[in-house]
Amino acid sequence: MSTKVQRNAPMFGPLLDHLSATMATGPKGEKMARKPTSTDRTAPKATRLTNTNLSTVASRDRLKVRESPYWQKLDKGCHIGIRKMTAGSEIWWAKYNAPGTTATLKKQLGEFGNLPRNERFSAAKMAAEAWFETAGRIGRPKEVTVKDACAAYAKHKREADGHDPAVDVEGRFERWVNNAAIGKIALSKLTSRHVEAWRKSLEQQPAKISRDDRKTPLTRPRSMHTVNRDMTTLRAALNYSKRKKLVASDDAWAEALKPLTKQKPPEDDEDAEAAEEDARLGHHNVELTIDHRTALLAAADPEIRPFLQAMSLLPVRPGALARLTVGRLDSKNSLLSIGRDKAGSGRTLPLPATTLRVFEAAAKDKPRNALLFQRANGTRWNKDSWKGPVKDAVRASGIPPEATIYTVRHSVITDLVVGGLDLATVAKLAGTSLLMIDKHYHKLVKSRATAALSALQIAAPSPPAPAPPVDFGDGDLI
Repeated sequence: MSTKVQRNAPMFGPLLDHLSATMATGPKGEKMARKPTSTDRTAPKATRLTNTNLSTVASRDRLKVRESPYWQKLDKGCHIGIRKMTAGSEIWWAKYNAPGTTATLKKQLGEFGNLPRNERFSAAKMAAEAWFETAGRIGRPKEVTVKDACAAYAKHKREADGHDPAVDVEGRFERWVNNAAIGKIALSKLTSRHVEAWRKSLEQQPAKISRDDRKTPLTRPRSMHTVNRDMTTLRAALNYSKRKKLVASDDAWAEALKPLTKQKPPEDDEDAEAAEEDARLGHHNVELTIDHRTALLAAADPEIRPFLQAMSLLPVRPGALARLTVGRLDSKNSLLSIGRDKAGSGRTLPLPATTLRVFEAAAKDKPRNALLFQRANGTRWNKDSWKGPVKDAVRASGIPPEATIYTVRHSVITDLVVGGLDLATVAKLAGTSLLMIDKHYHKLVKSRATAALSALQIAAPSPPAPAPPVDFGDGDLI
């Protein structure tokens, strides 16, 4: 029976339905998996590869350059990563996902460029694990700034070494770090560029050489040794932060805060103090007579009195005197060895009998390596610890209020020059150059020379009086 095809009916609809059913069930009716098309919105997305082996140099070299880091899982929620911006760069990162939260914390660990490449993964892993402990303990770690790190170190210094060393480092931080741009930078974001900029600014700061309250202080260019002392304090604070795992790496400051030159051992090195003292010599407006110094000793606290007495007897810098040990005293030959001076050679001072007794009393019952003059707590005198007692003694004694411990040394040198000792010997005893002594004490030498020349005046006999004129009576005088 023929069937009339209806006009406009779809001729291939039934055929397409049949083919579709056959492909879906297969020749025997079993159901087949259908490959999703790009237009199928219900198809599962491809899983992104997030775990990368970063432990070997070869595996890291195979990584392509890209902006986002590659990550390797270390533990639940803990990843170590590397950011490869160029073919030769490797910046290590740590990532922490806090349990029960959607927060992701990241921290840049550094390049570890001071280590061989095959050791960098282990170092970065240790740094990351240290940070994970902090991140896990407090959730979202507070950003510790350089100023915070300095405050923590000062507190440690106070607990470990006492009040005076802590006051010293606190003063340096207050002058050069806390209010500077570097003080506000987080340790995790600190770079060598930040530290180098701070160091350059420090080197350009003038150093004060006047300790009074004058409106315009006397200054000089900052010496290499002064810069090193200030840098050393900041470096110690940053190294302490690294030991306490507040920062993972010292890359930012290891090179930038290296001393300008290798310094001599502090117990024998007078160079830094010598530079400051020589700059100060020409600016003393106060002279302390023997009576002034006697009054100063009488008013001084018993703790500092032996130290001041020794300062009044020898033209030695206070820092050098504070460093002297019992072994420097040769009682048998009445000699005192000061150690290296500015020229690098040692100098030995002869001690008169009365001066020798003062030093022997200071050395009594002490071992050779003990300090000759020390504080009641056994520590060494320094400019921060002697400043207060000297100021109190000056005020109580009624001597000129501008006097300091450096004025005492200046007055001793003045007495030696006025007393007629040649300048070359004065320079050797004082541990400075003949040029420096002549520069600052030439007026005293001139006065002494004038007095000496005056003593050479010899009174010449007066010339005879002229004979009176003779009158011969003729009105003419002959």
